[in-house]
Amino acid sequence: MGCSAFSVAPLAHSLPLVRAVFKQQPDDFQVREQLDFLPGNVGEHLYLQIEKVRMETVQVVQRLAQFYGVQPLDIGYAGLKDRRARARQWFSIRTPSDLAPAATDSMRVVGRGRHGVKLRRGRHLGNQFVVRLRDIAQAASREALVRIAERGAPNYFGPQRFAANSLQRAQRWLRRGQYARRRRFAGQSWHLSVLRSLLFNQVLSHRVAAENWRRLIEGDAAVLCGGASVPSGPLWGRGRSPALGKAGELERRAVASHRDICQGLERAGVRHHRRALVLRPEAFSWECRGREITLAFSLPAGGYATSLLREAFVLVEGNT
Repeated sequence: MGCSAFSVAPLAHSLPLVRAVFKQQPDDFQVREQLDFLPGNVGEHLYLQIEKVRMETVQVVQRLAQFYGVQPLDIGYAGLKDRRARARQWFSIRTPSDLAPAATDSMRVVGRGRHGVKLRRGRHLGNQFVVRLRDIAQAASREALVRIAERGAPNYFGPQRFAANSLQRAQRWLRRGQYARRRRFAGQSWHLSVLRSLLFNQVLSHRVAAENWRRLIEGDAAVLCGGASVPSGPLWGRGRSPALGKAGELERRAVASHRDICQGLERAGVRHHRRALVLRPEAFSWECRGREITLAFSLPAGGYATSLLREAFVLVEGNT
């Protein structure tokens, strides 16, 4: 299931989809990262909240490393944010300096603080989104939007995870056995994430096809989502899956054709974790004006706006 396979992953709601232009301008896709803590005034790590436009997160890291004269590994961030967007996210820099890089058209500092610990991946509550869709050929289905607001959507890893042949490169890396090298390289964690995402999406696709992705079945390993217990799927790795019975059997069938990836991930030493099968937005609202619709919502860490919106729209990316 690469980027193209994501587009044909089964939908949950079986309602008519509306074509819409997505990300035509950077302001059409706005993201604000929400940390699970606030930096204070002391600590060896300078925390900067940066607004970036038409920039990859790793490009910001490179600029910060150059400005502060540190290694990229001395810079932390909670997650990757879209390039084709106006995104605000936090970065930590291990530096005694309190200076901040000057604003440019592509990035500016909008908040700062200090903390004693480096910002780690996944150390955020989630993200707030404001998404404008353009050139909508017909009125969006209110039923579809209400259903998304009330029931959520399958929590697929989005196409960003598999873009630019990431899956093919990760599979080649796994076949070459490079994970066995003692010295790890910067791309290794990304390869592992891509491969785990593939397996998770396979399991979720099977659950959507079986129409039991939202409800617990016999043997399910439940996790909390929005205060409710929901089914989970595997982030594959070393250790026994807690899914048993019917849920465990379905999980094993879903990944049966990828045993080489399962075994490779186990040999690479990553540990088995779980991820909710259900993606539930908070504060979901929308406003229609002519052939445009603006949606606002929040998603938990790891949730993809594209996975939510594809339940109501055929998203055609513009020329950002």
